[in-house]
Amino acid sequence: MGIFTDISDFFSKEAGQSRRQTLEDFSEKYLDDPLDYYLGPTGIPDKLRAVNELFNPIIPLEDATVSFQEGDYAGSAIDFASVALPVAGAVALKPVLKTSPEIIENASKAVQDTLTGLSMGASGIGRSALDLVDRIEVDKNTLGMGGGNVRFRPLTGTGVNQAKEAVDEGLRYTQDQGALGNLLNRYYSNMNRGSKLTRRGQMQDTDLGRLKVNVGRVPLQETGRTIVKPDDVVGVEPFPLEKFFDEDVAMVPMVWDRSDLGVLKGVNDQPLAFDVPLQAGSQYPTTSSNFDADRLGASHQSVVTSFMNASKRASGQKVDKKTGEIITEGKPVFGVFSNMGGESNDFSTMVSDTLLGMMPSSKMTKKSIKEFDELMSERVDDWPGLKNVQDSPEKMQELREFLNRPEGGNDRKIFVKTMEDAKWNDKGFPDVVSARAATSVQDMFGMGTGDATGRIIGQVDYNAPTTRVTEHGSYPVSIPRVPNTPIYRLADEGGAFVDIPRDFILPDYLEARRLAGKPEVSDTRAITMSVPSQDLTPKVIDNMMMEIRRRANRGYPYNR
Repeated sequence: MGIFTDISDFFSKEAGQSRRQTLEDFSEKYLDDPLDYYLGPTGIPDKLRAVNELFNPIIPLEDATVSFQEGDYAGSAIDFASVALPVAGAVALKPVLKTSPEIIENASKAVQDTLTGLSMGASGIGRSALDLVDRIEVDKNTLGMGGGNVRFRPLTGTGVNQAKEAVDEGLRYTQDQGALGNLLNRYYSNMNRGSKLTRRGQMQDTDLGRLKVNVGRVPLQETGRTIVKPDDVVGVEPFPLEKFFDEDVAMVPMVWDRSDLGVLKGVNDQPLAFDVPLQAGSQYPTTSSNFDADRLGASHQSVVTSFMNASKRASGQKVDKKTGEIITEGKPVFGVFSNMGGESNDFSTMVSDTLLGMMPSSKMTKKSIKEFDELMSERVDDWPGLKNVQDSPEKMQELREFLNRPEGGNDRKIFVKTMEDAKWNDKGFPDVVSARAATSVQDMFGMGTGDATGRIIGQVDYNAPTTRVTEHGSYPVSIPRVPNTPIYRLADEGGAFVDIPRDFILPDYLEARRLAGKPEVSDTRAITMSVPSQDLTPKVIDNMMMEIRRRANRGYPYNR
C-alpha cells in the first residue's frame, strides 16, 4: 500500500494519528540521515510535524500559517486553502535546499506528491519522494560549505547532470497544424517500412484516404511526453565526406533502436510514478561521461563481438594468427548509426520502465491484473506478478529489478508485446504506443527503418578491448571509439545536418542481395546478423553527397 490509500482518508478527522505517525516514520526512515545531520536538531522532522498540523482539518488554516511565513511560495495565488499543499511541500525541505537551488524544485514537488498524492493519484503517493531521497547526496566531510555538500545525484547515462524544468513534447503539443499533418502523413506512408509503433491497427480517415492505421488506444495526435532534456553532452561535428576522396576508409552500420536521451517524467497527461532514465540509442556516445571514456556504443557481448570482428575485417588489417602481432596496419573504420523500426525500443529497459511508471495512474482492475499475470506466468518464468503494483513501492521495485536484470531483454519484450494487445488496452492497462513514442527520439516519428542513417558516426577502435562499463541499463558491453576523435553526423557542404536512407552506406551489399533475389523486407535482419561493411569509394561518396544535397534542398524534416 502507499503512504495513504485514499485521498479522502487522508483528509478525514479520524486519520490524524495515522498522518502524524506516517510523517514521522517517513522522516525518520528517509530524511533524518543524512538530511537531519545537515539540518541539525531543528530540521526536517519538526517541519514535517508542522506540515501534518497544517493538513489536519480541525486546525484552522490561518493558525497553521504561522510556521510558514518565510518566502512567497504561493506567488500571486488568492485562495490560500487551494495552495496550502504545494506551499507545505516547498517549505518542508527549504532549510536544507535553500543553498542548493539545483534541487529545490524537484524536492518541493516530491514532498508535495508524498503528502497529497494529487499529481499521480492517491495510490501513487510516496514514490516520487522516495526516488528523490534516494538521489540526494550529502558529503558529511564538507559540512558547512554553503550547501555545496548537498546535491541531486543525476540518473546515470541520461546526459542530465543538473536538475531543471521538464518540457512537454510530442504531437499533442504541436501547435502548427500543418506540421502535425505532415508528421502524421509521414507515419501513414511509412507504416510498411517500419514507422509503425504497434502491430495493432484500425481503419481511420486520413489526409491520404481511408487507411488501416497502426495505433493504440490513444490517438497518435494525442501522444506526448514530459521530459528533462540532457545538458551534459558533447557537440557533434559535420562528417567530412570530401576529405575521404583521397583517403582509404570504410563504414560499418550500427543498427540501433530509436530510444532518446534524458529523464522521462510523464506520458501524455500521465505523470510517471518514478523518473525513467532514457539512455539513448543514437545519442549514447554524446554524453560527456561516455565521450570521455571513448565509448561509441553498447550492446550485449555477442553483438559487440560481431561488430568488432566486422570492423577488423573492413579495416583490411593483417594479423599473425600465432603471435597476434599486427603485420599490416588497417585503415580507419567508422561506425554509422542506422535506426531500427518504431517498435524497436522494447528490448531496452526504457519502455517496460515507462509502462510500470504509468500503472499507478492507470485504470486497471484487480480482476484484469490477475488475468494478465496468469498469461504472463505462462510466457515468462518466475514472473513476479503485478498484484499491488499500483499501491506498493516495494512491488514496483521488485518488478523493475526483475525486468531490468541484464539477461531480461526477452522478458521485457514479452511484457511489452503482451500488454500491447487490444484486450489489455481496453481494460485500462497503459497504452504501449504512447510509451514507445515517449521513449523515442521525437523527430524520428514517422520515419521508416534506416531513414535516419548517419545521425551519429564515430571511428571504431577495433584493436581496443571492449569493457563491461557502459552506463546503460540495458546493455552491458561497450564499443570503443578511437581516443581524441570527434563524434560526427552527416551534413551538407555548409555544415547543416542531414539524414539519409540506409541504402547509401551499403550500396554494394544491398545490390548483391537484390541480385540474389532477397527481399527488402528482410534487409534489416540480414544486416544485423551479418554486419556488412562498405568501402567509402569516390562513387559512394558522390552518391551520398548528391542525396544529401537533395534532402537539404527539400527542407524540413529532411535537413534536421
